Amino acid sequence: MGEEVKSSRQESRAGKWLYALTVSLMVTFLGVLAISFTMSRLHFGSDVLRGLCLTLEAVSAFAGAMLLGKRMMSRRFLWGLLLGLIYFLVLFLAGRILSGSWNPEAMLPLALCAAGGMLGGMFS
Repeated sequence: MGEEVKSSRQESRAGKWLYALTVSLMVTFLGVLAISFTMSRLHFGSDVLRGLCLTLEAVSAFAGAMLLGKRMMSRRFLWGLLLGLIYFLVLFLAGRILSGSWNPEAMLPLALCAAGGMLGGMFS
C-alpha cells in the first residue's frame, strides 16, 4: 500500500511539471502569433523584434512557474528557477535542431528564463 501512495505522488508531481511546462509553451505560441500579426502590420525593426522575443520568453517562464509554484506549495522559487531552466533548454534544443547552428548569444535568454521562472515561483 505504501508503494502505491509513493508512486501516485511521483506521478502527480510529474503531471504538475508537464502541465506547467505546457502552459509556458502555450503562452510562447500565443505570444509568437501576436508578435507575428503585429509585425505584419507595423513593420518594426529587428532590435524591437529581439526585445519582444526576449520579453516573451521571460513572461512564459513566469507564467509556468507561477502555476507550478501554486501546486508545489514549498520551495516555490527553486521550482520556478528549475522550470525556467528546463523551459530554456526545450527552446534551445528546438532552435538548435531547427537551425542546425550554435548561437553564442544564448546566455541572455538563459538568464531571462531563469529569472522569470524564479520570480514566477516567488509570486505564486
